[in-house]
Amino acid sequence: MARPAWPFPSRRREGPDPNRTHFIYYSGALRLPETAAPNTKNRSHSIEIQIERPGDGVLLAIGGQSVGFVLYVKDGTPIYHYNWLDRERTVIRSGQPLPEGSSSLCFKFHYDGGGVGQGGEGDLSLIGQEVGRQRIPHTVAGRFGIDTFGVGADTGSPLCNDYRPPYSYTGRIRQVDIRLDAGDGSSTAEEDALQARFKAGKDY
Repeated sequence: MARPAWPFPSRRREGPDPNRTHFIYYSGALRLPETAAPNTKNRSHSIEIQIERPGDGVLLAIGGQSVGFVLYVKDGTPIYHYNWLDRERTVIRSGQPLPEGSSSLCFKFHYDGGGVGQGGEGDLSLIGQEVGRQRIPHTVAGRFGIDTFGVGADTGSPLCNDYRPPYSYTGRIRQVDIRLDAGDGSSTAEEDALQARFKAGKDY
């Protein structure tokens, strides 16, 4: 029997290409495991949602009752909610409602850097105009847990008490663009160590 070639091929990494920085999603992309979703942790990033028709409901969510974030609309007002381990919650509420017709809603997070789990500035803009800004003191360093990523509904446990899942969006989403900052690589080793601990069932 012939011996296999050496070295063996390395095991393929789960999830998207770690060097990829641009993702596009459409309404109905639901229940994606975190390993298949864009990794927004420990880096600056932006989420732009192109809306064809206004409505109420969840635009994008990842995580759940214990940890994660959600962009949603309630009573016509866009809201960003960041849940840090159910111990600290940051809410950025738009000062303006969604307009009639098509529009674009964008959330940008400006990460402080200097390792994993640091804070940063979050700002919300509507059709290019800033409508809300808030500091997010802490962010999740490792994983958002077992709840999943979705566009147009929250199919897991609720990220906040402002709605009941799935709180499906009643308007129409054209597409979602997520862009990740490449970062300086300073937190890569720390994040990899946290991922290993999560897989071992030790913590987030």
